[in-house]
Amino acid sequence: MQPEIIEIEDKKLVGMRLEMSLEADKTRQLFSAFMPRRHEVDHRLNHDVFDLKVYPQNFFTNISLSSIYSKWALVEVSKFDELQLPAGMEAFHLKGGIYAVFDLKKMESQPNPFAYIFNKWLPESGNILENRPHFDLLKNIKKKNDPDREEEIWIPIQ
Repeated sequence: MQPEIIEIEDKKLVGMRLEMSLEADKTRQLFSAFMPRRHEVDHRLNHDVFDLKVYPQNFFTNISLSSIYSKWALVEVSKFDELQLPAGMEAFHLKGGIYAVFDLKKMESQPNPFAYIFNKWLPESGNILENRPHFDLLKNIKKKNDPDREEEIWIPIQ
């Protein structure tokens, strides 16, 4: 499965974050708090939701189940100017760059898409992982457990 290589511009995002590790995953807690409140964010561009991870330098060279990283649940907004942030939410500026984009539906045959991406595709691709945020893009989320939603995995490369 070959990803699409996409270069994106900077993005303005608003949402919530939690510190967590692979062994102490708080994704459900984060999204349970954010999803019912995402409509409170002014100037949203669409119904997409970002599941964004900010890993510390060398996270992938010395990976440990207890290594702490930040995970964000976010929506994209058109502007930060005069934006009133809802209580408990923060602004996040995502710098643009090049990403390998994997369509999760096309990867259904892979029991662990991330293992495939990091253990097979990345080493064989000749690309280098870049130290920028990784994210999953949950596209067109209008209701809980939406059967029409699409999900993409965005891996920063150089």
